[in-house]
Amino acid sequence: DFEIRNPVFPEVETNLRLDTGLVVGGARDFGHGLLGGMTIKYIQRRGVIKTYTAVDISDNSFDPQKDLKTTSDFSFDLGGMVHLSEWTKSERWDPTVGVVLQNITNLDFKENGKFPTQLNVGVAIHPEIGFVKSTVAFDLIDITTRLGTDNDLGKRTHLGAEFKFPKLLSLRVGLNQGYFTGGVTLDFWILKLDFATFSEELGATTGQRADRRTLAQLSLGF
Repeated sequence: DFEIRNPVFPEVETNLRLDTGLVVGGARDFGHGLLGGMTIKYIQRRGVIKTYTAVDISDNSFDPQKDLKTTSDFSFDLGGMVHLSEWTKSERWDPTVGVVLQNITNLDFKENGKFPTQLNVGVAIHPEIGFVKSTVAFDLIDITTRLGTDNDLGKRTHLGAEFKFPKLLSLRVGLNQGYFTGGVTLDFWILKLDFATFSEELGATTGQRADRRTLAQLSLGF
């Protein structure tokens, strides 16, 4: 991400990151509607996080690669989910609650940024509308605002719904950080096509600076 600020004395805020890593995870059903899992991850980040002035850029020796830093760290996540229908003995809508403790031990890339341990929670229901199976879900990430830059409630909120039709079609719609998101899946047995569009907030608060993204994925499998 590059952004030019201060027209009188221009500055270029540079936030460039390239992450590579290894992620290993597993989960288990403990019965009585309780499920739990853990993920271990090792990430290496190459990046430049710096503000350059017009004088810096006009210098003949200007080379941003000199500011490229390579750092790495590992952390792990713990998550749990409970199907409340197992406790209420009513399968109506199958309400589900999930909790995730993410980046335990902190994910610290030093000059390239830090991700402290954060707590995320989510709830979902699964009503059936005629022959259509659906899921309506809401989640709030970093509920203790450990990230610092995400104090705005709207940036940490996600709401969505999925509608699964018989055979090959699934539709999705929702809000991601206050912006519309939508998606569709076409499942032709061994061939599956997914399409999604969503926005991420680059500013400090919701509605300030949206980054719209469109994704498509083609999968083959049995």
